[in-house]
Amino acid sequence: MIRSSVPNYKVLYGKPRLHAAIFVADQIIDEKTGLYFAVETELVDQVLSEIQLALTEMEEKGMQLKIEIKEKASGDEGEDEKLLYKTLRTTEGLVKVLVKRSCRPEFNMKKRAARKYLKRLQTVAGPELSTLKLATDISLSIGGAAFTQSAIVGPYAAAWWTKGVVDDSILTKIADVESLEQEEAAVEEDANSEDDSETETDEGDEGEDKDEKE
Repeated sequence: MIRSSVPNYKVLYGKPRLHAAIFVADQIIDEKTGLYFAVETELVDQVLSEIQLALTEMEEKGMQLKIEIKEKASGDEGEDEKLLYKTLRTTEGLVKVLVKRSCRPEFNMKKRAARKYLKRLQTVAGPELSTLKLATDISLSIGGAAFTQSAIVGPYAAAWWTKGVVDDSILTKIADVESLEQEEAAVEEDANSEDDSETETDEGDEGEDKDEKE
């Protein structure tokens, strides 16, 4: 399905690949389709790998991947920012549907709904470590450490079968990105403070010159 959505000629830019991967991911996330009930984790990993590859191609062409996470869209976002935000939410959605499916939601359904659900269900496979690593890398590249922790790692750790255990390599990667973000924020804050100080100094000099002329 992904291959048919990507042009046959050599893709020099990752957007066609990304759009194709998102299209397939949306079919998996939508519980009204058969993919939610039948897709194996390995295939979900392939979709996430396509997303990651597309982002790498886009970044190599000079596109800035990191975006600011907003509670509500302002309406003035560019097309690239909208696409990246969609990518982020799609990645989050893939992890959550796998977690949901593996946690056996039919146990909390009414009998009729549970029978209907089980009749369609082909697999209860949830996210593997490979799935979590791919989703984490994608999320970190776009949304940063805080979003990744809450939207990707959080739902995974909350699943009863994980017992709250998350691989150390993933936690370390998130911690490293968080530390880097804090350093960048500190540098930016220092730069802003210096600019403010220079502005105040210039205004003070202008005032003194004016007084001397008077």
